Amino acid sequence: MSRFQKWGLAFGMALVIGLVCQGQVGAPPGVNPDAGPPRVISGTVFDASGAPAPGVALMVVGPVSGPRAQITSDARGKYSLVWRALLRIGNVAPVNPVYSLVARDFEHNFAAAREFGETTTNLDLHLQPALTIFGKVEDADGKPITNATAGFDIFSGTTGNAFLSPPMTADDPGRVQIPALPQGGRYSVWFRAPGYATSFPSTQIEEAETHTNRIDLPTVVLKAGGGGRISSSQAMIVRALATSARTITGTVFDPSGGPAPGVSLMVVPPATAPNVPIQSDANGRYTIKWASRFDSNTVHVFSLIARDLRRELAAAHTIDETTTNLDLHLQPGLTIATAAQDPNGKPITNATASLVFYSGNTEAPISESPISSDGKGVIRFTALPQGCRYRCGHPDWEDRGHRGNDSSEQWRGCKGAGDDHWNGL
Repeated sequence: MSRFQKWGLAFGMALVIGLVCQGQVGAPPGVNPDAGPPRVISGTVFDASGAPAPGVALMVVGPVSGPRAQITSDARGKYSLVWRALLRIGNVAPVNPVYSLVARDFEHNFAAAREFGETTTNLDLHLQPALTIFGKVEDADGKPITNATAGFDIFSGTTGNAFLSPPMTADDPGRVQIPALPQGGRYSVWFRAPGYATSFPSTQIEEAETHTNRIDLPTVVLKAGGGGRISSSQAMIVRALATSARTITGTVFDPSGGPAPGVSLMVVPPATAPNVPIQSDANGRYTIKWASRFDSNTVHVFSLIARDLRRELAAAHTIDETTTNLDLHLQPGLTIATAAQDPNGKPITNATASLVFYSGNTEAPISESPISSDGKGVIRFTALPQGCRYRCGHPDWEDRGHRGNDSSEQWRGCKGAGDDHWNGL
């Protein structure tokens, strides 16, 4: 029995916190253990006249395991593409996954997209005139940025993916164009250039706007500095798309079934920071507005979290864009405790630590500010939903991952500046 488990039992804690390992025992190297088996989809790409279309780029878009393969149709317009669906994102299965096969003919500016199911093995695509998105990039003085590039996400359902395509670089007037996009699709576009910060937030283009062959975006002004990167506080949401605000209403109930007033609620991951929680009213009712968020390299699972800090109760429930009403039933919450000590074992009473909650594979802070240690150097995070994944740490310390109710008993100490140690309690 580990020291942590002994201490946990001594303090009456009914939880074993284990190290969250990346990967799975027995998983072949390079294979995502959360992905399904390889699947093959084949077919023929036809041009607008009905003739086979060679040299067309194809890629599966949706909650799929990376790296996403892109292939081209052969001389007879034939293609065969291997792909793998994501079965889990963290501990959660994707909600209503939608998979699409996208075809882009860059030479002739034609495109096509079709949704398909996991059991689909044959799918033909018929190219149609494509959409081209035009943008212009300038600096703060109104001068064209001639070395700017554009990137974009194409969406299938609620999942956005970056299509692997030739670089889209600005010309002398600073104009950038993204050709060969399927009409009727949903996109987000961003711009960047060396020596400038990436455009933020991304520009959203809804499906209703793309039934045309051309869209001209407003001029984008990039701020000097950052070397083409955004600030660390925005790094989590680079190439992100915040949709129009959505609203969820419902009631929070305590374990006895009565309404629970004064409960903090928040949606994670947030589209923007800070993520300020709201409170349930005197009747336990709440109304929360949120905006979904998409990254080209991440499939997001959204969660609504409720925490009753006074009574140490909590609840969490996954949501999606169709969720409008959701009641939450509080249960006894999880407590995660850690202690800060100097090399001599003396408590550090002015230490702080932060805790992030994982919704799928995306993390977000579970409190607005770090928690401080008490007179014994102990830091406690209370009223946490059980059965979820967390990461605890301090900017100056090595992080530790924890999964509530995990069967693992592994634990590792963390070192930071000054060789102080964080010890699990």
